[in-house]
Amino acid sequence: MLADFKQEVSLLNTKITSAQHLLILLPDDLNPDIAAAGISLYLSLRKIGKQVIIACPSKLTVEFSDLIGVDEVKNEIGGKNFVISLNYKEGAIEKVSYNIENDRFNLVIKPREGANWEIDEKNVAFHKQGIVADLIITIKCANLGKLGKFYKDEQKIYSETEIINIDNDINNENYGTINLVSPLSLSVSEFICLLMQDLGLPFDNESATNLLTGIDTVSNHLQSEQVKAETLEAAALCLKNNGVRILGHKTLTTAQNKAALNKALKIDKTLSENVDNVPSPDWLAPKIYKGSTLL
Repeated sequence: MLADFKQEVSLLNTKITSAQHLLILLPDDLNPDIAAAGISLYLSLRKIGKQVIIACPSKLTVEFSDLIGVDEVKNEIGGKNFVISLNYKEGAIEKVSYNIENDRFNLVIKPREGANWEIDEKNVAFHKQGIVADLIITIKCANLGKLGKFYKDEQKIYSETEIINIDNDINNENYGTINLVSPLSLSVSEFICLLMQDLGLPFDNESATNLLTGIDTVSNHLQSEQVKAETLEAAALCLKNNGVRILGHKTLTTAQNKAALNKALKIDKTLSENVDNVPSPDWLAPKIYKGSTLL
């Protein structure tokens, strides 16, 4: 549970309910934890009928191949407008018009007389531009500059569309309409896992497996000294939802996953019960071992 973000989670739930087209954006400096968090949220939102696009400005490499749904991450987000670009000389165009003949759209560019300018087919380029989105969700982007070409090429949409800013970086600039920034979370996957639970989003084995991969990557398979009760809570939640731990490209068996779940729950319970415990007075006293000499 994300008790510190109760108001933000409630507002986010309202935004997601009303939005139809959602855009999840990952940063240029991607890692398995960020990718796992973003893809898991993408898969879950798709299951409630939302039209979702997930994209990253840099192409994903083989290190992300273990993540389920990794092939859904796009490298381009434009597409609403078709743009024709060509070399241009100031004052060289007299008129631009169009006509339609036999189901063909013809764009007509008339050069100005005496302009000493003509269109060369080699210098004409085509590209798609423009994003359709009711809601933008950024994952692990301390600032919008982290979005690389997505921000450089499409800056207008960030001022016209509400942004949900999800991060665990203390240096986050809080640029979102809703800022869910939790520096105490060890991984973004851990935070997304608990956020999905609070939002009541579908939590199947695919999302659970991805999130476990992200948590394991950052926490050194739950062995890091920075692991907190929330980390174990998230890992246990993933295992309860049939998540599979993948360590070093090796999938653990069901028995191994159950053992990991029991261990996580046991450690979590122990941490909770012993927060205020102190050693007994004789803990540091010398201990004498008494054994038998009988053969």
